[in-house]
Amino acid sequence: CGWKTQPISTLNPALAEQDNVVPSLPFNLFTDTLQEPADIIKCANLLNQEYFSDTELCDGVENLIRSLTPEGVLVVSQNNARFRNGEAVVVLQRGTQGVSVTEKQGNHPVAALFVTSEAAP
Repeated sequence: CGWKTQPISTLNPALAEQDNVVPSLPFNLFTDTLQEPADIIKCANLLNQEYFSDTELCDGVENLIRSLTPEGVLVVSQNNARFRNGEAVVVLQRGTQGVSVTEKQGNHPVAALFVTSEAAP
């Protein structure tokens, strides 16, 4: 499109004057990883089917998992009045056997992407 862009600071200027306040930095959900792995990442109001296809959602979650410590947790939440208590949450934990869903609340629309059903014997 030829648009000129510039970075936008997401840090409230009043907070910038306080000690230990770190500004938000650009982060590409699909390609970036944290320099230091995190114990917990919360991704709120981003990973939903209004913005991304199911394949993109899975790719984004897979990439975020790479930024977690070996037992780290990814919290995917969505705030919306249509959910009970106004929020839906899926908690994924990284482990030695891969990623598992440890908690679901509010019937998050993408929860089914992360839950596998066990086959009957």
